[in-house]
Amino acid sequence: MTASIAPLASRIALDTQGAAAIRRAIIEGALGPGALVNETELGQSLGISRSTARTALKLLELEGLVSQQQYKGWRIFTPTAEDALNLYVLRGALEGVAAAQVARGAQPASLARIAQDYAAMQAAAGRHDMRAMSDADHAFHTRLIVESGNPRLADQYLQVQQHIKIYVATANRIRGRFRDIVQDHDAMKDAILAGDAAGAEAAAREHSRQAGAMIAAVLNSSQVPTS
Repeated sequence: MTASIAPLASRIALDTQGAAAIRRAIIEGALGPGALVNETELGQSLGISRSTARTALKLLELEGLVSQQQYKGWRIFTPTAEDALNLYVLRGALEGVAAAQVARGAQPASLARIAQDYAAMQAAAGRHDMRAMSDADHAFHTRLIVESGNPRLADQYLQVQQHIKIYVATANRIRGRFRDIVQDHDAMKDAILAGDAAGAEAAAREHSRQAGAMIAAVLNSSQVPTS
Protein backbone atom coordinates (compact mmCIF):
# COMPACT_ATOMS: atom_id res chain seq x y z
CA MET A 1 0.00 0.00 0.00
CA THR A 2 2.96 2.37 0.55
CA ALA A 3 4.88 1.82 -2.70
CA SER A 4 3.06 4.69 -4.40
CA ILE A 5 4.55 7.29 -2.01
CA ALA A 6 7.77 8.80 -3.38
CA PRO A 7 10.85 9.05 -1.10
CA LEU A 8 11.46 12.43 0.52
CA ALA A 9 13.87 14.72 -1.31
CA SER A 10 14.95 16.91 1.60
CA ARG A 11 16.39 16.03 5.00
CA ILE A 12 14.90 19.05 6.79
CA ALA A 13 12.14 18.36 9.34
CA LEU A 14 11.67 14.79 8.17
CA ASP A 15 8.75 14.01 10.45
CA THR A 16 6.85 17.03 9.11
CA GLN A 17 7.76 16.12 5.53
CA GLY A 18 6.72 12.55 6.16
CA ALA A 19 3.39 13.66 7.59
CA ALA A 20 2.79 15.87 4.54
CA ALA A 21 3.59 13.01 2.13
CA ILE A 22 1.34 10.55 3.97
CA ARG A 23 -1.41 13.16 4.25
CA ARG A 24 -1.30 13.76 0.50
CA ALA A 25 -1.47 10.02 -0.16
CA ILE A 26 -4.52 9.72 2.10
CA ILE A 27 -6.29 12.70 0.53
CA GLU A 28 -5.67 11.44 -3.00
CA GLY A 29 -6.62 7.87 -2.19
CA ALA A 30 -3.18 6.31 -2.70
CA LEU A 31 -3.51 5.07 0.87
CA GLY A 32 -7.07 3.83 0.79
CA PRO A 33 -9.72 4.14 3.48
CA GLY A 34 -9.28 1.64 6.28
CA ALA A 35 -5.89 0.45 5.04
CA LEU A 36 -3.34 -0.72 7.60
CA VAL A 37 0.15 0.73 7.27
CA ASN A 38 3.33 -0.52 8.87
CA GLU A 39 5.84 1.96 10.34
CA THR A 40 8.85 0.07 9.01
CA GLU A 41 7.51 -0.31 5.46
CA LEU A 42 6.29 3.28 5.44
CA GLY A 43 9.69 4.52 6.60
CA GLN A 44 11.43 2.52 3.89
CA SER A 45 9.08 3.89 1.23
CA LEU A 46 9.70 7.48 2.34
CA GLY A 47 13.43 7.02 2.95
CA ILE A 48 13.19 7.80 6.67
CA SER A 49 13.67 5.80 9.86
CA ARG A 50 10.90 3.85 11.54
CA SER A 51 10.93 6.23 14.50
CA THR A 52 10.56 9.25 12.21
CA ALA A 53 7.70 7.53 10.39
CA ARG A 54 6.06 6.89 13.75
CA THR A 55 6.38 10.57 14.70
CA ALA A 56 4.87 11.56 11.34
CA LEU A 57 1.94 9.21 11.94
CA LYS A 58 1.41 10.64 15.42
CA LEU A 59 1.13 14.10 13.86
CA LEU A 60 -1.56 12.76 11.54
CA GLU A 61 -3.30 11.05 14.44
CA LEU A 62 -3.84 14.51 15.95
CA GLU A 63 -5.62 15.46 12.71
CA GLY A 64 -7.83 12.38 12.83
CA LEU A 65 -6.39 10.95 9.61
CA VAL A 66 -4.94 7.76 11.14
CA SER A 67 -5.48 5.74 14.30
CA GLN A 68 -3.06 3.36 15.98
CA GLN A 69 -4.16 -0.26 16.16
CA GLN A 70 -2.51 -2.27 18.92
CA TYR A 71 -0.24 -4.98 17.50
CA LYS A 72 -1.46 -4.23 13.97
CA GLY A 73 -0.06 -0.88 12.85
CA TRP A 74 -1.87 2.28 11.82
CA ARG A 75 -5.28 2.41 10.17
CA ILE A 76 -6.18 5.07 7.60
CA PHE A 77 -9.29 7.18 8.22
CA THR A 78 -12.40 5.73 6.59
CA PRO A 79 -14.97 8.21 5.21
CA THR A 80 -18.57 7.22 5.92
CA ALA A 81 -21.89 8.45 4.61
CA GLU A 82 -22.99 9.62 8.06
CA ASP A 83 -19.73 11.48 8.63
CA ALA A 84 -19.97 13.11 5.20
CA LEU A 85 -23.46 14.42 5.92
CA ASN A 86 -22.49 15.68 9.37
CA LEU A 87 -19.27 17.27 8.18
CA TYR A 88 -20.92 19.00 5.26
CA VAL A 89 -23.65 20.44 7.47
CA LEU A 90 -20.89 21.93 9.61
CA ARG A 91 -18.93 23.04 6.57
CA GLY A 92 -21.99 24.73 5.10
CA ALA A 93 -22.66 26.57 8.35
CA LEU A 94 -19.07 27.80 8.70
CA GLU A 95 -18.65 28.75 5.06
CA GLY A 96 -22.12 30.28 4.91
CA VAL A 97 -21.27 32.69 7.72
CA ALA A 98 -17.88 33.42 6.15
CA ALA A 99 -19.32 34.03 2.68
CA ALA A 100 -21.90 36.43 4.10
CA GLN A 101 -19.24 38.37 6.01
CA VAL A 102 -16.99 38.66 2.96
CA ALA A 103 -19.87 39.78 0.74
CA ARG A 104 -21.08 42.25 3.35
CA GLY A 105 -17.60 43.74 3.76
CA ALA A 106 -17.02 43.87 -0.01
CA GLN A 107 -13.32 44.68 0.40
CA PRO A 108 -11.80 45.00 -3.09
CA ALA A 109 -8.61 43.11 -2.15
CA SER A 110 -10.59 40.22 -0.63
CA LEU A 111 -12.91 39.98 -3.61
CA ALA A 112 -9.93 40.02 -5.97
CA ARG A 113 -8.30 37.11 -4.14
CA ILE A 114 -11.53 35.11 -4.24
CA ALA A 115 -11.80 35.78 -7.97
CA GLN A 116 -8.18 34.64 -8.40
CA ASP A 117 -8.87 31.37 -6.56
CA TYR A 118 -11.89 30.78 -8.79
CA ALA A 119 -9.69 31.44 -11.83
CA ALA A 120 -7.21 28.85 -10.49
CA MET A 121 -10.01 26.27 -10.52
CA GLN A 122 -10.82 27.21 -14.10
CA ALA A 123 -7.16 26.85 -15.08
CA ALA A 124 -6.90 23.41 -13.43
CA ALA A 125 -10.09 22.35 -15.21
CA GLY A 126 -8.63 23.52 -18.51
CA ARG A 127 -5.57 21.31 -17.92
CA HIS A 128 -7.72 18.37 -16.70
CA ASP A 129 -5.44 18.21 -13.66
CA MET A 130 -7.40 16.54 -10.86
CA ARG A 131 -4.80 17.15 -8.16
CA ALA A 132 -4.62 20.86 -9.01
CA MET A 133 -8.42 20.93 -9.29
CA SER A 134 -8.91 19.58 -5.78
CA ASP A 135 -6.20 21.86 -4.37
CA ALA A 136 -7.76 24.92 -6.04
CA ASP A 137 -11.24 23.84 -4.92
CA HIS A 138 -10.13 23.60 -1.30
CA ALA A 139 -8.19 26.86 -1.57
CA PHE A 140 -11.31 28.67 -2.79
CA HIS A 141 -13.33 27.51 0.21
CA THR A 142 -10.52 28.19 2.66
CA ARG A 143 -10.21 31.69 1.20
CA LEU A 144 -13.76 32.44 2.34
CA ILE A 145 -12.80 31.62 5.92
CA VAL A 146 -9.58 33.63 5.78
CA GLU A 147 -11.14 36.68 4.16
CA SER A 148 -14.00 36.71 6.67
CA GLY A 149 -11.47 37.96 9.21
CA ASN A 150 -13.19 35.94 11.94
CA PRO A 151 -10.54 34.13 14.03
CA ARG A 152 -13.10 32.00 15.90
CA LEU A 153 -14.49 30.81 12.59
CA ALA A 154 -10.98 30.05 11.36
CA ASP A 155 -10.21 28.01 14.50
CA GLN A 156 -13.32 25.86 14.02
CA TYR A 157 -12.57 25.34 10.33
CA LEU A 158 -8.98 24.35 11.08
CA GLN A 159 -10.19 21.46 13.24
CA VAL A 160 -11.96 19.79 10.31
CA GLN A 161 -9.80 21.05 7.45
CA GLN A 162 -7.98 17.80 6.67
CA HIS A 163 -11.17 15.74 6.62
CA ILE A 164 -12.72 18.36 4.35
CA LYS A 165 -9.76 17.92 1.98
CA ILE A 166 -10.39 14.18 1.84
CA TYR A 167 -14.06 14.67 1.03
CA VAL A 168 -13.32 17.42 -1.53
CA ALA A 169 -10.90 15.11 -3.35
CA THR A 170 -13.42 12.25 -3.09
CA ALA A 171 -16.22 14.44 -4.45
CA ASN A 172 -14.10 15.60 -7.36
CA ARG A 173 -13.14 12.04 -8.26
CA ILE A 174 -16.83 11.14 -8.15
CA ARG A 175 -17.82 14.03 -10.40
CA GLY A 176 -14.87 13.71 -12.74
CA ARG A 177 -16.27 16.45 -14.99
CA PHE A 178 -14.03 19.44 -14.52
CA ARG A 179 -16.40 22.02 -15.96
CA ASP A 180 -19.20 20.91 -13.64
CA ILE A 181 -16.92 21.13 -10.60
CA VAL A 182 -16.08 24.74 -11.42
CA GLN A 183 -19.68 25.68 -12.21
CA ASP A 184 -20.81 24.28 -8.86
CA HIS A 185 -19.10 27.31 -7.32
CA ASP A 186 -20.65 29.94 -9.60
CA ALA A 187 -23.64 30.91 -7.44
CA MET A 188 -21.46 31.35 -4.38
CA LYS A 189 -18.77 33.30 -6.21
CA ASP A 190 -21.24 35.54 -8.04
CA ALA A 191 -23.16 36.42 -4.88
CA ILE A 192 -19.97 37.26 -2.99
CA LEU A 193 -18.60 39.45 -5.77
CA ALA A 194 -21.98 41.19 -6.04
CA GLY A 195 -21.98 41.98 -2.33
CA ASP A 196 -25.12 39.89 -1.78
CA ALA A 197 -24.58 38.62 1.78
CA ALA A 198 -27.84 36.66 2.05
CA GLY A 199 -27.36 35.11 -1.38
CA ALA A 200 -23.73 34.20 -0.62
CA GLU A 201 -24.67 32.46 2.62
CA ALA A 202 -27.52 30.56 0.98
CA ALA A 203 -25.32 29.50 -1.95
CA ALA A 204 -22.52 28.32 0.36
CA ARG A 205 -24.91 26.23 2.45
CA GLU A 206 -26.58 24.75 -0.64
CA HIS A 207 -23.22 23.94 -2.21
CA SER A 208 -22.22 21.97 0.89
CA ARG A 209 -25.62 20.29 1.17
CA GLN A 210 -25.49 19.00 -2.39
CA ALA A 211 -21.86 17.89 -2.12
CA GLY A 212 -22.47 16.09 1.16
CA ALA A 213 -25.54 14.31 -0.20
CA MET A 214 -23.67 13.22 -3.32
CA ILE A 215 -20.73 11.83 -1.35
CA ALA A 216 -23.01 10.09 1.14
CA ALA A 217 -24.95 8.42 -1.68
CA VAL A 218 -21.77 7.06 -3.24
CA LEU A 219 -20.38 5.89 0.11
CA ASN A 220 -23.66 4.11 0.83
CA SER A 221 -23.36 2.33 -2.50
CA SER A 222 -19.76 1.27 -1.66
CA GLN A 223 -18.51 2.59 -4.98
CA VAL A 224 -15.93 5.12 -3.79
CA PRO A 225 -13.52 5.84 -6.67
CA THR A 226 -9.78 5.60 -6.04
CA SER A 227 -7.07 7.83 -7.46
